[in-house]
Amino acid sequence: MLVTWRYRRRRSLIQSFDPRAWIIFYLCFMGVTISFWDVRILAVLFAVALGVVLSSGISWREMRRAWLFIGGFIIYFSLFTFLTGRGGVEFYTEEHVIRNLQASFTLFGWQPTLHITVERTLYALSMLVRVFSLASMTILIPYSFNPAQYGVTFRGLGLPDKIAYAMDLTMRFAAGCSPRYASWHRSSSR
Repeated sequence: MLVTWRYRRRRSLIQSFDPRAWIIFYLCFMGVTISFWDVRILAVLFAVALGVVLSSGISWREMRRAWLFIGGFIIYFSLFTFLTGRGGVEFYTEEHVIRNLQASFTLFGWQPTLHITVERTLYALSMLVRVFSLASMTILIPYSFNPAQYGVTFRGLGLPDKIAYAMDLTMRFAAGCSPRYASWHRSSSR
């Protein structure tokens, strides 16, 4: 999928910081979010992510395609996890059933049953909030991070030159794959 992230200078809180501070904040936020499964803590982190997104100065029109794709992806997998009950069994030992829904038909002698439990519901909700928080912060990077500062920022964070250069090329390639670039590349390769 070719997507153009239109970086432009904005008067926002995020762009007023040094890019190294933004990357460090992002990494710390990601580390804290990954560390917790408690939906109350994740709700606070989601509120922080939402505050950063709303104060970023990036309009819905600019980020609409990214939000729709990632949002659909997250909702689909959270719903799939809720319906199958997979993934959360490591976090709880017993389940408190809210309701059992049974299908009126059988498939090869098996009657499909959906067990709706408190634990499955909270696990799916915490997964949804957790991944939306991470996605919210990740979406901001290409829109608010000046591509001219990628390599300098990663080198300023103490990464070796080769890794900083590789990160610079990776970020520029991801942000530079616009339809205009693709058409230029096709015409020049003939």
